[in-house]
Amino acid sequence: MLIIGHQAIPYPKFVKIHSIQDINHTLANEIVWFSSTEDEDFHISTFCHTNQVCYAFYASTPSDLVIYANLGAKYIITHSLFELQEIARDYLLDTQILFVIDDMQEIAEMIAKRVDGVILASVLKE
Repeated sequence: MLIIGHQAIPYPKFVKIHSIQDINHTLANEIVWFSSTEDEDFHISTFCHTNQVCYAFYASTPSDLVIYANLGAKYIITHSLFELQEIARDYLLDTQILFVIDDMQEIAEMIAKRVDGVILASVLKE
């Protein structure tokens, strides 16, 4: 299980973006992330996929998962859509599902649910 945000485990910086132009202000080792609000007409995701920019997408539906997995998202972020994990497993998607947690005490529950990974909410702060 991937753990992003634990103080003892190195992890890449996640940078919230709102436009393609924001990508120009990020470093190659950072992971940009956004939601459907910022990705109207799939411009940002298409740009990232075409230019091999590592990105994460905040999904709110199972359709988001399937679409953005096909658009090359490295991670799909969700708070509580556990069905996304099942879909990713059933379809053998390369995209990893990250569940947002508020503190490390929640890891045991996520292990029991057999999720790909967790990300601390503090990592996603703008």
